[in-house]
Amino acid sequence: MGNNFDNLNIHVLLLPSWYPTATNAVAGVFVKHQAIALKKAGAKVGIIYSHFRSLREFNFSALTDNHFQISFSEEDDIPTLRFCGWNIPRLRLEPILWKCQNERLFRRYIRHFGKPDLIHAHSVLWGGVA
Repeated sequence: MGNNFDNLNIHVLLLPSWYPTATNAVAGVFVKHQAIALKKAGAKVGIIYSHFRSLREFNFSALTDNHFQISFSEEDDIPTLRFCGWNIPRLRLEPILWKCQNERLFRRYIRHFGKPDLIHAHSVLWGGVA
């Protein structure tokens, strides 16, 4: 008795701790491949990802590219909402900021794409925090 996943009729939102970025195309690439596979199986798939860059990467050019903004893109026909900001390590704000930004992304995602049937939080840190 086998499973038939050819027409997976479910809305899945992936919430990864890591996901490919312009500066690191292989970060969380497994999650991207999983999202593509779910989409090919017939699932409605979306991704929300908060990326807090290290201050070690800080420079004027990086600041103009990442200044605490939300962006939207269709990547492999999968709606992807991203938040890009900076981590301030000594203040230990990343968990609080991560939670707040993902709640914000989640509300925006629901407003545009509807409520998912399943939220798949990838990895314990930070995906599991949400």
